[in-house]
Amino acid sequence: MIIDQLKDEKNLTDSEKLIAHYLLDESNNINNMASTHLAKATFTSQSTVVRLYQKMGFKSYREFMTILAVEREDYFKSNNILDKK
Repeated sequence: MIIDQLKDEKNLTDSEKLIAHYLLDESNNINNMASTHLAKATFTSQSTVVRLYQKMGFKSYREFMTILAVEREDYFKSNNILDKK
């Protein structure tokens, strides 16, 4: 799971950690976000964004973000359900 890889920061650089934190923040809307916008929002470079998704085994940013969006939705739904109990 991408979320597990983003939460496990031991293999991430400091710049990649900034991106990971941004992507894991439920208040951030990442749907249809271009890699250049993600880089600006996290005060990193586009090449850092590229290195991060390649490090996670993805060949394209779009593939990475599409799968991440689905995982985030499920992750946040399950967390919200658990919080209400």
